[in-house]
Amino acid sequence: MAERRMLRGFRGISLIALAIVVGCGGGNEGEGGGDDDSSAGSGEEGGTSGSGGSATGGSATGGNDTGGNDTGGSSTTGGRGGTSGRGGSAGTATGATGPALDRIEEACEVDCAAQYELECAPANGNVLTCKANCAAQTGQLGDFCLGEYADLVECKGSGGYECVTTYPYPSSTCASEQLAFQTCAQDLGCKRSCKKSVDEGCTSMTLDACIDACLAKGDELPADCAFRWDSIAFCQVTGDAACVDGELATPAACASSVMYVAECISEESTDNLCEGWCWAANTLGCGGTDCATDCSTKLADTTCGTQWSELLDCALFFNDAACEGDTFMANGICDSEVAAYEMCVAGGGM
Repeated sequence: MAERRMLRGFRGISLIALAIVVGCGGGNEGEGGGDDDSSAGSGEEGGTSGSGGSATGGSATGGNDTGGNDTGGSSTTGGRGGTSGRGGSAGTATGATGPALDRIEEACEVDCAAQYELECAPANGNVLTCKANCAAQTGQLGDFCLGEYADLVECKGSGGYECVTTYPYPSSTCASEQLAFQTCAQDLGCKRSCKKSVDEGCTSMTLDACIDACLAKGDELPADCAFRWDSIAFCQVTGDAACVDGELATPAACASSVMYVAECISEESTDNLCEGWCWAANTLGCGGTDCATDCSTKLADTTCGTQWSELLDCALFFNDAACEGDTFMANGICDSEVAAYEMCVAGGGM
């Protein structure tokens, strides 16, 4: 457990770095970053990673479960609203056609052609696969930031590419376009979650008011954890959340996104494992009547407390726990810790 806690610090640094690096790509083949468990290097709709991703890189907003994890930070220059209001300049574009999507398709064609004119073009792809991967980014953006994405891809394609070592690299930095896209993609989860909520009549709030309320939920978390909330909001969309009592519920498919936030909560509360654990259990709806007391009692038990602590630490570190009926329990990679705790309890502990 001590080794896992040491690794947490390094992993937190690497995740932030990943989000920044991924944001430098426009979603073309090989440029996008990746998520821990996904193969999102091509910028395709992305992955299932528990601890990374970016709304601005390879698999926009990454994805643990069916959604995405963090968007790389709690704030960027220009604020949360995008460069042209909450939705960015293309906030209303929908469907498979439309001005913004037509622009993106044309921009992807120019951008990919420029890359594959070079001798260092990726040998494992071609212009067609590059175009498909470039356009696939829009599947993650939904109705938001399409104009900003089009601007970015157009800028890169028009500036041309050159071989840097053995890979095409854009000649133009497209710094302003990149910043505009990153700013708009900030809080993409709340934007898309609220769009779903408004469209399905799950809220009486306006889109902007709903987004503000969604962001406020993140602001209730410890400061260093706030930006992770957006990953849960994004998962509510891709996880097909149901409307419950006037808001989108957090489906079971989003368990690891919830655990990703829970891990941060525990770290920020001086490694209080029960605090993060119970936040996750209550968020997913299986925390029981008093999760905090129950968890603390198990942790303080002189016979099996160590095994319970190991179980919590494993589940939080690997973002691996889920509701089993009315019970919240670690699973998957933490099966051995679960077995050790259950064996201890069966042997007379607690």
